Amino acid sequence: MRKRAPLDIFASSAPGLERIVAEEIQQLGITGAKQIEGGVIFTGDLTRLYEANLHLRAASRVVVRVAEFHASSFHELERRAKRIPW
Repeated sequence: MRKRAPLDIFASSAPGLERIVAEEIQQLGITGAKQIEGGVIFTGDLTRLYEANLHLRAASRVVVRVAEFHASSFHELERRAKRIPW
């Protein structure tokens, strides 16, 4: 089985709860998490993603970055999003 690349994961939170989310992530044994405005970013595999979704209480969402690009209009966003190998 092919090993997958680490995922860029973002646990979003209400303003002021970033520290609590970071502590919860640390309690899961995930290292390297970084607090930013609006949540906490970290990397991990699918297991870490599932654990975060299941156990984080202060986070409102846990999402994964699937691509990164600049779009200055909705049309451009739509066009670039169609190119992502979903």
